[in-house]
Amino acid sequence: MIVMYYYHSIDNNLLLIKKDKNNNCCHKGIIMYNIRMPILINWLVSALAIFAAAYLLPQVSVDSFWTALVLAVVLGLINAILKPILLILTLPVNILTLGLFTFVINGLLIMLASGLTPGFSVGSFWWAMLFSLVLSLINGFLKTLAEPDREDRR
Repeated sequence: MIVMYYYHSIDNNLLLIKKDKNNNCCHKGIIMYNIRMPILINWLVSALAIFAAAYLLPQVSVDSFWTALVLAVVLGLINAILKPILLILTLPVNILTLGLFTFVINGLLIMLASGLTPGFSVGSFWWAMLFSLVLSLINGFLKTLAEPDREDRR
């Protein structure tokens, strides 16, 4: 008997599927209703992207994967709370620079996260800006790999 666990992304249920030797389905059942796997997966992918970006850039250091997990939470909170406020306050400058000032804001937020997270350090403001750019590229690439197909949601 083969036991498989399957995450159903439409309704966030974790399914249990048992199959016999001939690959015929013997039993299906829902183990957990409405679990939030995407949040956990997003957190792990973000931490992996932070770890990879720190590996690629010489002036950025992350002590351990645990530090990358903590930094992913800190950056998530900073981006959820402070970034919208800063974007609204600097909207005229952002319009004049055609959105390029957002890179400066991202660099400043990385420097703030560097001060708040022990075990994470950035050499200078320019390395923080480069880290934010590399982090967003790696994070976008990894999330396209980790995210299931969305064709069934149409």
